Amino acid sequence: MTGLKRGSVKLLPHPDQSMQYDACKIKLALQFPDHRRGYTEGKQEFIECLLKEAYVWRQQQDR
Repeated sequence: MTGLKRGSVKLLPHPDQSMQYDACKIKLALQFPDHRRGYTEGKQEFIECLLKEAYVWRQQQDR
């Protein structure tokens, strides 16, 4: 894992997702070095995907 940032702490119990998030951030930083909005929108897509997975997992736990 790369250096921890504020938002990465919640992903610590999920090392696979944490590594994917770090890789996503690196890819986006290279893709959008001078375009903060593109970087942020790219991260948002990844985060929304994680949230959907978490929602499905939670629904299965409530059964």
